[in-house]
Amino acid sequence: MEKRLAKLTRTDTLTGLGTGEVLREQWAGLNLSRQAAILRTLIAHVTIGPGVRGARALDPDRVQVTWLL
Repeated sequence: MEKRLAKLTRTDTLTGLGTGEVLREQWAGLNLSRQAAILRTLIAHVTIGPGVRGARALDPDRVQVTWLL
């Protein structure tokens, strides 16, 4: 049941990662698929605010992340 619940809630992605500090230390060593899975598990949605007309780059200050946890 625990495995089924973890799969449904996607919390199995976080198993073995430890605290946020540990995750920050390990982040660069994780493969892209694992990083993406972790972000899909932790982020509810991302909102990108309006930009400056004609700008060709994304301004990180316009990005608002809504976290699940």
